[in-house]
Amino acid sequence: MSSRRSPMAILVSFYLKKTNKGYFDSDEAVRLHMFRRGAVQDLPVALPRKALNAGAILTRFNGVQIIEFGTPETAQQTIIHLHGGAYVNDVFPQHLTFCRQLSQRLNAHVLLPRYPLVPNYDHTDAYTFLYPFYSAVCAGAKGPVSIIGDSAGGGLALAFCQQLHARSLPQPAHLVLISPWVDVSMSGVYDPEIERRDAMLKVAGLKTIGKVWAGGSDVRDPAVSPLFGDNHGLPRTLGFCGTHEILHGDVTACFEKLQADGVDAKLIVGEKLGHDYVLYPIPEGKQAVDTICAELQT
Repeated sequence: MSSRRSPMAILVSFYLKKTNKGYFDSDEAVRLHMFRRGAVQDLPVALPRKALNAGAILTRFNGVQIIEFGTPETAQQTIIHLHGGAYVNDVFPQHLTFCRQLSQRLNAHVLLPRYPLVPNYDHTDAYTFLYPFYSAVCAGAKGPVSIIGDSAGGGLALAFCQQLHARSLPQPAHLVLISPWVDVSMSGVYDPEIERRDAMLKVAGLKTIGKVWAGGSDVRDPAVSPLFGDNHGLPRTLGFCGTHEILHGDVTACFEKLQADGVDAKLIVGEKLGHDYVLYPIPEGKQAVDTICAELQT
């Protein structure tokens, strides 16, 4: 990808920095944010008009709300999208737009679950939901089933596929990881200059959330930090990250390990782009969505 950012990408980065509420800047800030999120986390959401006009519906599976796009009876494939938000934030409008695009362009049934999050839950609750949900989706799908995850959802998607292999369960047809958070221990080496450029994430806050997400497990347990997991048997994997996000080094190391473990894995690096750039209305994001659609048609 070109080392020159589009004007729109520069504008979006500036906007994100200006509107950043500092949730992840420190241990104290993120604990306050978790406290506030915990009070509303289990409340049902209502879909915005734009999503409803696009045909989105709300369903439930074992008590968890699922946002669905597309018609399963006529869809050619099924996509499960595990949303980001550092395991504490709910679905963002960008997630809805992304899922709507995939559904329309691929004639896909796209499912966006509001899976359990901290502080009310930890990773064990997410897995308790995911195993039967994934099994039910696979049983009812008429075409291939793929899993996409962004940020925290990308880490969860990779960890879940590792756990599927460990249990000798079927893998998805494709795995797509967008700026995945693969090491919740944040034990790597993080360049302060890159952290300064990252418009959303900070190491201190992520370390705190990672401990809560791990629950009683070690933060380097592969079930919570898939960077340290076994990748053998995983499906073809496509990844994205930006050089202006603090997760860049961990994502690069993760894909090097995927390739070393024999996975057909490709990482696309967005020069001077930020965290989750794929989901934003910028030329680089649109190009990435084109690549994802082409990948899921193979």
